[in-house]
Amino acid sequence: MLTWTFSEALHVNAAGGNIPLYGVLAVAGATVILHVLLAWAARLYQGRSAAGSFEEMFVLASVVAIVGGIVAFANMMAPDLYLSRTTTIVATLLALIFCAWPCGLWRILVADAKPNRFGVVSTRG
Repeated sequence: MLTWTFSEALHVNAAGGNIPLYGVLAVAGATVILHVLLAWAARLYQGRSAAGSFEEMFVLASVVAIVGGIVAFANMMAPDLYLSRTTTIVATLLALIFCAWPCGLWRILVADAKPNRFGVVSTRG
């Protein structure tokens, strides 16, 4: 019963089969603006944490998840459905993967780097 109810909540028939391009562009624009504002407030791209560190990955994942949740909720509550409800959820999960992957790659590359004379491996490039 719970699965059926959840499936009905995510059903895309309300879109009528055609998703307008302006809706996709509006959601994408709102997502970019929200991400920039929230990342600025969290000082994500201002050197708050070392590049590729777990702290950076946590803050990045938090920003992406919060923005994705806000956009998904706003899309769900909008009078006209801009995107199918599952699109915003799947896009958030894909953004998490594609944002965390370079951080993990950076950690692998830095792990092979030589420490400096103090025994510290710099991640500041």
